[in-house]
Amino acid sequence: MIKMKQLFLAYRASGKDKLVLERQLSLIKSAVESCGHEVYITDFDKDITDHSLKRAYQKICDSDGLLVFMDDDIKSEGMLVEIGFAYKA
Repeated sequence: MIKMKQLFLAYRASGKDKLVLERQLSLIKSAVESCGHEVYITDFDKDITDHSLKRAYQKICDSDGLLVFMDDDIKSEGMLVEIGFAYKA
Protein backbone atom coordinates (compact mmCIF):
# COMPACT_ATOMS: atom_id res chain seq x y z
CA MET A 1 0.00 0.00 0.00
CA ILE A 2 1.34 3.43 -0.98
CA LYS A 3 1.59 5.93 1.85
CA MET A 4 -0.39 9.10 1.22
CA LYS A 5 1.85 12.11 0.62
CA GLN A 6 1.23 15.70 1.64
CA LEU A 7 2.35 18.03 -1.14
CA PHE A 8 2.73 21.81 -1.21
CA LEU A 9 1.74 23.48 -4.47
CA ALA A 10 3.91 26.43 -5.52
CA TYR A 11 2.46 28.67 -8.23
CA ARG A 12 2.37 32.25 -9.46
CA ALA A 13 -0.76 34.12 -8.44
CA SER A 14 0.30 37.70 -9.17
CA GLY A 15 -0.90 39.05 -12.48
CA LYS A 16 -3.18 36.07 -13.09
CA ASP A 17 -6.93 36.12 -13.70
CA LYS A 18 -8.29 34.97 -10.33
CA LEU A 19 -11.12 32.85 -11.80
CA VAL A 20 -8.88 31.12 -14.34
CA LEU A 21 -6.28 30.42 -11.65
CA GLU A 22 -8.93 29.04 -9.30
CA ARG A 23 -10.13 26.63 -12.00
CA GLN A 24 -6.58 25.51 -12.77
CA LEU A 25 -5.80 24.96 -9.09
CA SER A 26 -9.03 23.00 -8.63
CA LEU A 27 -8.07 20.68 -11.51
CA ILE A 28 -4.61 20.14 -10.04
CA LYS A 29 -6.11 19.46 -6.60
CA SER A 30 -8.52 16.89 -8.06
CA ALA A 31 -5.76 15.16 -10.03
CA VAL A 32 -3.41 14.93 -7.04
CA GLU A 33 -6.18 13.72 -4.73
CA SER A 34 -7.28 11.11 -7.28
CA CYS A 35 -3.77 9.62 -6.91
CA GLY A 36 -4.34 9.29 -3.17
CA HIS A 37 -2.33 12.30 -2.03
CA GLU A 38 -3.18 15.56 -0.27
CA VAL A 39 -2.14 18.95 -1.62
CA TYR A 40 -1.86 22.25 0.23
CA ILE A 41 -2.90 25.22 -1.90
CA THR A 42 -2.49 28.61 -0.24
CA ASP A 43 -5.48 30.17 -2.03
CA PHE A 44 -7.74 27.38 -0.75
CA ASP A 45 -6.69 27.72 2.91
CA LYS A 46 -9.74 29.25 4.58
CA ASP A 47 -7.91 29.57 7.93
CA ILE A 48 -5.21 31.81 6.52
CA THR A 49 -5.25 35.45 7.56
CA ASP A 50 -2.05 36.45 5.80
CA HIS A 51 0.02 35.07 2.98
CA SER A 52 3.31 35.38 4.83
CA LEU A 53 6.44 33.55 3.82
CA LYS A 54 6.73 32.31 7.41
CA ARG A 55 3.45 30.39 7.02
CA ALA A 56 4.52 29.06 3.62
CA TYR A 57 7.82 27.90 5.10
CA GLN A 58 6.01 26.03 7.89
CA LYS A 59 3.60 24.37 5.45
CA ILE A 60 6.49 23.36 3.19
CA CYS A 61 8.38 21.87 6.15
CA ASP A 62 5.24 19.91 7.10
CA SER A 63 4.92 18.53 3.54
CA ASP A 64 6.49 15.46 1.97
CA GLY A 65 7.18 17.23 -1.30
CA LEU A 66 6.73 20.30 -3.46
CA LEU A 67 4.74 20.44 -6.68
CA VAL A 68 5.31 23.45 -8.96
CA PHE A 69 2.61 24.69 -11.35
CA MET A 70 3.84 26.86 -14.23
CA ASP A 71 1.65 27.57 -17.23
CA ASP A 72 3.96 30.24 -18.71
CA ASP A 73 7.59 31.39 -18.52
CA ILE A 74 6.93 34.02 -15.85
CA LYS A 75 8.15 33.14 -12.37
CA SER A 76 7.05 35.03 -9.28
CA GLU A 77 9.40 35.92 -6.46
CA GLY A 78 7.13 34.13 -3.96
CA MET A 79 7.13 30.92 -5.99
CA LEU A 80 10.92 30.99 -6.27
CA VAL A 81 11.25 31.54 -2.51
CA GLU A 82 8.93 28.57 -1.88
CA ILE A 83 11.10 26.40 -4.14
CA GLY A 84 14.16 27.54 -2.20
CA PHE A 85 12.44 26.72 1.10
CA ALA A 86 11.69 23.19 -0.14
CA TYR A 87 15.28 22.71 -1.28
CA LYS A 88 16.57 23.69 2.17
CA ALA A 89 13.90 21.81 4.18
